[in-house]
Amino acid sequence: MKAKKIFITFTIALIVIGIGIYFVINSRSSQYDLDNFTKAQLVEVYDYETEKLLYKYETKEDIEKFVDNLNIEKWQISNLDSNENRRYYIRMYQQSSKELIDSNENTLEEIADIIIFSSGEFVELEVSGIKIILKTNYNLLSSFDNM
Repeated sequence: MKAKKIFITFTIALIVIGIGIYFVINSRSSQYDLDNFTKAQLVEVYDYETEKLLYKYETKEDIEKFVDNLNIEKWQISNLDSNENRRYYIRMYQQSSKELIDSNENTLEEIADIIIFSSGEFVELEVSGIKIILKTNYNLLSSFDNM
């Protein structure tokens, strides 16, 4: 009888933990800290295959417009289709938070990497060393045609 109570308690605890993890993941996938992206001081967009720099955004207005065009708040965690190829690579930079003693240098550090896949409907987002695959729910490549 005691083993049955332990088993039921353990099962309920696992279910509660699973539900908690589900809500944490889903809340993060739809509520990115967009301020971090719009506070970027430099955004570079590269062709993934050739590594050619295609776009470079350095003004606050251009960066905010670029981030708005990405519609990041609509991205959802997903699995990547197996036939997807990498198309664009985006690097976002912000001034380093490290204090440089006796230096007038403006050091930028990378705050995010975004890889856009060939369909334009999937991205790989890397922030703070954590990579996740997201579905954009629209063709992100059309945003690049309007830039």
